[in-house]
Amino acid sequence: MLTNADDAKNFKLLVAPILENHDPEQLVWRELIPHDRLVKLTTVIPFEKHIAIKQRKDGLPQIQIMNATTYESHFIQFPEPAYSCHTSNNLYAITLRIITVALPLEAHLTMAACREFHTDVLRIRYHSFITPESTFDYNMTTRELKLLKEKEVLGGYDRTLYHSERYPYLTSNDIDIDIFL
Repeated sequence: MLTNADDAKNFKLLVAPILENHDPEQLVWRELIPHDRLVKLTTVIPFEKHIAIKQRKDGLPQIQIMNATTYESHFIQFPEPAYSCHTSNNLYAITLRIITVALPLEAHLTMAACREFHTDVLRIRYHSFITPESTFDYNMTTRELKLLKEKEVLGGYDRTLYHSERYPYLTSNDIDIDIFL
């Protein structure tokens, strides 16, 4: 569960074991990903063997893949320094109203759920200044990124003629920003 409890403005990820008796008095939440003021957790997608976590760090989206049993994780590596990516496994949002002993205040929780729970494949939409909108399947076990579809750019576009960079910049009032060219 993503929560902003305890002043976690960028959210933290909590997990709890599945209880056979469904007794909320016995539910014990454990912090899986702690709050980080520099990283905003935005989406968590549970699968049978993995957990996909979309987050934003230094102005860029990142997708962290975590083993659902061992909690070992890795980040999907994208080839360009400036890009945008989204998960798109036929997600639908579920909004729950929950009250438990572990969460003393009433909370509204929105989770993303994948229609295909028993898969190792995460579908990703990706684009950048150079790469047109593309759809990839990412195998969370083998870490293979497979291009499925790329939007055609008319007019003889040749991506090898272009280059993009990301430049960190410190403003006069000491705010870190990134400039993408």
